Amino acid sequence: METLRHKLQMDILVDAYMNWLIANQKQGFVGGNMFVYFSPDQVRATLGNVRW
Repeated sequence: METLRHKLQMDILVDAYMNWLIANQKQGFVGGNMFVYFSPDQVRATLGNVRW
């Protein structure tokens, strides 16, 4: 999340959709902030000389 405002906006949207699913007796999944970014270069830079 970039800011608290973004988190609150996500919470409002997730809550509204969950309420809609329940009211309409529909099955579904609601999630937020599920973007995954992976950079091997960033991992190497962060871990430095850590040996596995």
